[in-house]
Amino acid sequence: MKSRHLVAAVSLVFTLAFLSAAQAAEQPMPSPKWQPVQVVSLQLEALRENNAANDEGIAAAYKFASTRNKQAVGDLANFRRMLRGGYPDMLTHVAADIETVKLEDDEAVIGVTLKLSSKSQHKYLFLLRRNDGEPCDGCWLTDGVIPVQRAEPPPLRQI
Repeated sequence: MKSRHLVAAVSLVFTLAFLSAAQAAEQPMPSPKWQPVQVVSLQLEALRENNAANDEGIAAAYKFASTRNKQAVGDLANFRRMLRGGYPDMLTHVAADIETVKLEDDEAVIGVTLKLSSKSQHKYLFLLRRNDGEPCDGCWLTDGVIPVQRAEPPPLRQI
């Protein structure tokens, strides 16, 4: 009886590992089924798992950029340079905490705390808008990402 449970458990682990590998091979695409937190999570996961040889993760994240964002940033090559130069922690984070800060009608603000291997954290706000029309009607797309400045703690008072 125990061996049957062990075989089932091992089989489940291999199945989950296979599914995870298959899902990792497929880059996420914008879809009306994704909610704002999911869109941010998909982008961060793609960036964290980015293959430096071909930048598939960066390309996947770029697909979730709104038309307004793409007009401001430019093409994929500019997006790649911007990420590597200004947001390298998005490519190297080890974990992310994601929370909805604001969700109202067709606008969302999603707070993200990226945890780095150095034990430091970087915070961002992702600004999303539900797209109306092409390229993906009803999809949540990223209009921009704003780093959140950490306020310095007040100095300790001398006693």
